[in-house]
Amino acid sequence: MQNRRFALTLIGDLNVEFSTRIEQQFASISHDYLSYSPIQFSVSGTAANLARAAANLFSQVNVLGCVGADLFGKLIISGLSAPNISLYIAERTDCTTGLGLYVRDAGTSSTHGARLLLIDQGANKSVDSDFIIERASPIADCDVFFVDGYSLLAHPRRGASEAAMAIASANGATVVLDLVPHDAHLYFRIEDLDGWFKHVDMVIAEVRTIRGIFGMPTDPEVHELSTVYETLDILVNRFPGKTFHLRFGFGNIDKSMVCGVDLNPLLLDNG
Repeated sequence: MQNRRFALTLIGDLNVEFSTRIEQQFASISHDYLSYSPIQFSVSGTAANLARAAANLFSQVNVLGCVGADLFGKLIISGLSAPNISLYIAERTDCTTGLGLYVRDAGTSSTHGARLLLIDQGANKSVDSDFIIERASPIADCDVFFVDGYSLLAHPRRGASEAAMAIASANGATVVLDLVPHDAHLYFRIEDLDGWFKHVDMVIAEVRTIRGIFGMPTDPEVHELSTVYETLDILVNRFPGKTFHLRFGFGNIDKSMVCGVDLNPLLLDNG
């Protein structure tokens, strides 16, 4: 691909995921249940997923994270092998590689059935300040730095990710924060956003997540444009000079409202 430009450095989860679908609704299962269903295996996690997609758009992609010194860790490293992907990954001997178990049911409560996602964070949560100090170069030298909310859930990874954002911002990178998980309002406060957004240029979040953090009423899925505009106004007034990418609609993801500095909001259909 000839038009790839710029260097992206990202930090997030590196997991091995097993996913499947069952023919029953979760709510109908009251006893032991056996399902003969195809099980898929993949290298996943926010860092792995973004790195593979970004490799088609950026000339250089740097991946920061931790895995266990085990077979799954080696599979992640192998699965991210690409000419323009550089891995700054530590192999931890004191913990295992992050694992994910993804199960969807046959229900009709959402577009593709309800989702059960179980995560063993494993080595992901071992990212600390020493890890960042040892890998400061790809953070300071990148054009875009990406971090997600999973990296901010708990220390020591939270403090390490905050330090990484500060390094990237101080060196002129565009800092992007994806404010996950969906129930981030249970973990983060407005005061947390005040601190993080000092270093952040672009925020990606669900409308319901932002409303939850601000203590505003919200439905499980946000569909009304008036609600989206109301939420955007609150963000722009509190955090001027930032770009916001707000997701909403079915599954809180099939539509987006993007508002950049001095630009009118742009409505996107992600379907």
